[in-house]
Amino acid sequence: MDGIKIVLGANYGDEGKGLVVDYFASETEAKTLVVRHSGGAQAGHTVVGPGGRHHIFHHVGAGALAGADTFLSRYFLSNPILFLQEYEALADLPGRITVSPESLLTTPYDMIYNQMLEDLRGAGRHGSCGAGVAATMVRNKRDPRLHLKCGHLAAGGKKLKARLEGVRSYYHDLFDRALADFDANAGQKLKYKSYLEDPVILADFIDDCYLYLSRVELAGAEFGGESEHDLLHKYDRLIFEGSQGLLLDQGHRNFPHVTYANTGLRNAGELISGNYLDESANIEAVYVTRCYLTRHGAGPLPNELLEKPYPRVEDRTNTHNRYQGSLRYAYLDLDQLKESIENDLAGSAPRNLDVSLAITCLDQLDDSFCYYYQGQLHTEKPQEALAVIFDVLKIKKAYLSYGPTRETVLLKSFDSVTIP
Repeated sequence: MDGIKIVLGANYGDEGKGLVVDYFASETEAKTLVVRHSGGAQAGHTVVGPGGRHHIFHHVGAGALAGADTFLSRYFLSNPILFLQEYEALADLPGRITVSPESLLTTPYDMIYNQMLEDLRGAGRHGSCGAGVAATMVRNKRDPRLHLKCGHLAAGGKKLKARLEGVRSYYHDLFDRALADFDANAGQKLKYKSYLEDPVILADFIDDCYLYLSRVELAGAEFGGESEHDLLHKYDRLIFEGSQGLLLDQGHRNFPHVTYANTGLRNAGELISGNYLDESANIEAVYVTRCYLTRHGAGPLPNELLEKPYPRVEDRTNTHNRYQGSLRYAYLDLDQLKESIENDLAGSAPRNLDVSLAITCLDQLDDSFCYYYQGQLHTEKPQEALAVIFDVLKIKKAYLSYGPTRETVLLKSFDSVTIP
């Protein structure tokens, strides 16, 4: 095997994981598979191809523009509605998309419930983007009879409809409770309850599920596909593409302003060890950060700035939206970055793991690089600041990005650092 890369966001998401995945997928001619191992359609990983083609990846692996295939693992939440929108935009790509039958399915009722709660919370919003990820996770933990997975789509017909009707019934009670708790007005109650009663929403989603199933391949012999083990072992390079960032992990102390996912090494490590990939492969964990901090949505952001950190900062992906507002900014915090990475490595790191750092958006700096270290704000020349970052984090290998495309990534390498 050519190697395994695990690409992880080191902060609050939006660090540039899509760019890094695209870089790794394009730097080799080896047969490559991108494995989505956390989150769901709420992830938005931007890639700008060499010819200027721009795509924000939500389901499909961010290596698709470089020819990589995609595997949506059991830790990824599939959303047929949003997948089909993305698939149409990428229909000219030949990439193969395989899905674990254990991948949980998000329904329109999960999405509506998430959106309703955020609307009703007002100024007390948790920061959800309204894609239904949190509601999907909670529903599946609450009652096995409410489970809805990609493997259930193969049963089709009456069984699928019955499961969806069970999900809809489950939300009847939750809608009533939420609307009462937040003292919703009559107009709000009528608006949200009408979604549950609309037969078109149910019928359209069933159609979307069948169309989704026709666009992907289900893993597992019982579905006519390869086993997860065989699939992962047939590729020369594996890129595990994470979602969000370490500071949004569901176990982080900032709960509930987090995502319902394990955003660090845990899921990737379980897939790697469970399929015996760590016995001979070279594994590298790449923690990605911008040269400044961003946060999209509600929740704490220490040392938040009132404006952009540098005049040249530009972000076309994270535009203002109804649920998350506008992108927020702060200077990079080395103490926080070091703590997050060390905590993740101490949790469930695969054996013989090399650790590196990717720093994006360096082209947006001016002549100074501002960062916090030991509680103090420092301002230095970019190269001097980078030297401090490498020293503080004990990083000997870094990928430095000076633009939006893979051609702008420079590799700075010293002696490799290995976690035993």
